Amino acid sequence: MISPSFVPPEDIRRLRTRTRCRRHLTQARAAGKQRAGKLLEDGHLKLPAVISDIHGAPGRDMLNAPVTGERDPTVPAQLARGRMRSKIRRLEEALERAFFTGEHAAVLAMMLTAIDHHTTQIDQLTARIEVLTEPYLHQIGHRDEIDGVGTIRAQDITAETGAGMTVFPAASHLVSWAR
Repeated sequence: MISPSFVPPEDIRRLRTRTRCRRHLTQARAAGKQRAGKLLEDGHLKLPAVISDIHGAPGRDMLNAPVTGERDPTVPAQLARGRMRSKIRRLEEALERAFFTGEHAAVLAMMLTAIDHHTTQIDQLTARIEVLTEPYLHQIGHRDEIDGVGTIRAQDITAETGAGMTVFPAASHLVSWAR
């Protein structure tokens, strides 16, 4: 009387567990980065207004300066690389620490540590997912060709729906199952 549910094979279920965990960690890391940006705003460090990615290598070097107690804004501004070097004056102004306290620095240090921890875990999961998806590279390649999907989403789709669509009688069934 009850219609059967889609239960993927064991290898897909293992892949699904990893991809779901990676997705949650990626969301947690993104939330941590947003909270770090809010903390900078609270401390009147305007670094995000000058550089687009404060968590890229140069931005991260600049963030570490106030965490380590550097009070002079010219020191971290000198860590700018490439095209960012033309913005050194603006960086110095953005890194002025008049309102950035020791408490801000301590919390920022914790946030950066958490972000790094999430990144490490995501990298470990991604390496394992790469191994688990080797038998499905053909299907992942086809899904990756869809505009806006990319390799990571193609891996996620494979983990959620399986390698073949034959378990679903029609595309509408797959869409209904996937919500």
